[in-house]
Amino acid sequence: MDHASIGHQVLCTGDALLQYLLDATNGKTFARLDVDRTVIAANLLTKRELQFSKEAMPDVPIALAARASASISIVFALVAVAGGSMVDGGACNNMPVNDLTALDSLSGASIVRVPTGYASSFDRHMPVATRQRLYGDGQAKTTVALPVVVAPSHQSAAVPVGAGA
Repeated sequence: MDHASIGHQVLCTGDALLQYLLDATNGKTFARLDVDRTVIAANLLTKRELQFSKEAMPDVPIALAARASASISIVFALVAVAGGSMVDGGACNNMPVNDLTALDSLSGASIVRVPTGYASSFDRHMPVATRQRLYGDGQAKTTVALPVVVAPSHQSAAVPVGAGA
């Protein structure tokens, strides 16, 4: 595959998006973040996902990683970074659940699972009742999960969504 030709078969270069992201992040690198963030892109050369983070790639500008992750095929040109040709991370792993599960066990984050099999996120004409059911189910599951997430010394300060003050 001629990766150089891919960059010429797109709707836009992505240069304006990169400039916007650089301005919005003040050119910060992952090393300068107070809280670690992970941005995922897919490397066309290795056919694997690449994770940009404080630990993995501290000197990469957040804006460049975000721009690489936004490289949706045909829309934006790929991004050459870290020795690879990067596109949207979904090209390799559209739903990085394993990464979230690892965060769950390592950092105390909690994944709230909400069954939504009765609705489609692609339904542009979803009935209001179905949408309200989705919101209600999400709120109920989150309310149940909050006491598990909040440290015991802070439980009194936690107010579940919709519970009022």
